[in-house]
Amino acid sequence: MTEDQPFQIRAPRWWSWNEALERAGGDSARLVEECLLTCLEGGTREAIRSLPAAEGDRLLSAAFQAVEQERTTLGLAVDEGPAEWRVRGAGIDLRLHPWTFGERNDALRRSLRLKGGQITLDLPAYELQMLQACVTTQDGERLSAEAIAAWPVPLGEVVMQALDRLNGPEEGHTAILEACMREGREHPDLALLHLCQHFGWKPDQVERMDARTAERLLSALKLLEQGRPQAQAAAAAMEGEGVNRIIVDDD
Repeated sequence: MTEDQPFQIRAPRWWSWNEALERAGGDSARLVEECLLTCLEGGTREAIRSLPAAEGDRLLSAAFQAVEQERTTLGLAVDEGPAEWRVRGAGIDLRLHPWTFGERNDALRRSLRLKGGQITLDLPAYELQMLQACVTTQDGERLSAEAIAAWPVPLGEVVMQALDRLNGPEEGHTAILEACMREGREHPDLALLHLCQHFGWKPDQVERMDARTAERLLSALKLLEQGRPQAQAAAAAMEGEGVNRIIVDDD
């Protein structure tokens, strides 16, 4: 740090960087200010706002370069093994586990905020809780919020991308599901939901079921649903709905 260079760039930490991106909210001018606050030694909001635009852009570019240098140094890789997923790199060995439905809902509940009468999701808080639930050390110990907050940005990005794949549906799943519904095609998840809704079973109960038995039940349900409109029409006719009556008076 010199008189000509009042600020010294340091590589930002993942948590503060995430919060800065969230606060910027897609505003490019605010992005420079919020991000620089996380990685400038001696930087204040007032000092950053007084910088010439070109200087602010140059400093932000230097911050991005620092992140990329860390990415190269860490050499992170994701091992998607059949038993568990691991993230490994220089001095890093983390174990990844899918979270339960209850853990996901608890994290979502804790991350909802009321702003201006509208419900919003505090994404950094949600992601932090996901990491605490789904990531452990090599020895199986859970990580503290402080330890995760101090991660390098590349580590946070790699782990979150891996957890998105581990915890979320396959790529394109929603689009395929919508297309199946629109075209009336079969889809395993729709069949699973159908059996659960009709019989009150849990998904794991259905998935353990013999495939032939499940197919027989699905076929029977389909026939039952196809016959229901005809039965309803017949019942309506018996009750006189939609029927023109002709009354003949012999007098």
